[in-house]
Amino acid sequence: MKLHFKLFITFGLITAIALTSIFIYLDRNLNRTYVSQLKDNIKKQTQATKTLLLSSKFEPHRVDSIVHNIGKDLALRITIIDKQGRVVGDSELKHNEAIKLENHLQRPEIIDAIKKGEGWSQRFSTTLKKDIIYYAIPFNSSSFNGFIRFAIPVERVSLVFDNTEGALLISILIVFIATLFVAIIAFNFISRPISNLANQAKRIADGDYSKKLIATSRDEVGELSNSLNSMSESINERIKEILNNNSKFEAVLLSMFEGVMVLDATGRIQLMNTALKDMLKIEDNPVGKRPIEIIRNVTVQEISEGA
Repeated sequence: MKLHFKLFITFGLITAIALTSIFIYLDRNLNRTYVSQLKDNIKKQTQATKTLLLSSKFEPHRVDSIVHNIGKDLALRITIIDKQGRVVGDSELKHNEAIKLENHLQRPEIIDAIKKGEGWSQRFSTTLKKDIIYYAIPFNSSSFNGFIRFAIPVERVSLVFDNTEGALLISILIVFIATLFVAIIAFNFISRPISNLANQAKRIADGDYSKKLIATSRDEVGELSNSLNSMSESINERIKEILNNNSKFEAVLLSMFEGVMVLDATGRIQLMNTALKDMLKIEDNPVGKRPIEIIRNVTVQEISEGA
């Protein structure tokens, strides 16, 4: 596998882990923040409703029309409960249906409202057949003592949060894809000089010293390119020097009047000068052959082997 693919896969995994961690963190914090803001809004709306009812000289016989108007305006369920726990008005029910509801004095949010001044609760509503978040506060006027309670379906909260979560997930995926796309371009750009270095090293190993690398940067890759070029030039010069010396040495041997024969480590002829060829009347090319094959003399063969 090529280097830039390895870098790409590694970077992709790290990016995926990082973005997943960010998504989980933001998801939890957004959920917490949204619920907190929702509760804060409900509190403000409840207090505003309480202030409105007090300023409008709240009268019990008008409670049904009041809660329906407020519930419609705020898109929330509002319930008015007297201090005995009886429902006297509900924005989701008609007046004759609301007054038939069971006593609410033992509801958790009402108990907390009595003890703490406000109460929260989340449970399944048998009236609306769904999970509801409730918030209640005491309400006291000259003509009425009881509680104001707001309610919002959990599914509405979940729907808004799901939409937010979906948008966040899509954003994370877009960032991930865009990051990978940029990474492909970046890694190709970064790995190209390294690939050129590998190709140059292969050419040097194959004996090609003609091509030079152009260092396009001043970093480690650029330094390595210059070093490789210098090494290539040095090796080429050394080889030329060796070949030149060998040529001179061979020329000296070939020009000698004495007969000369050069053998390699395996006992095969590498060079035989003209004097020896003439002396032994050898016409064929002896290079690569054993002396016995050319001279047909056991003594010469034994001498060459002893050498």
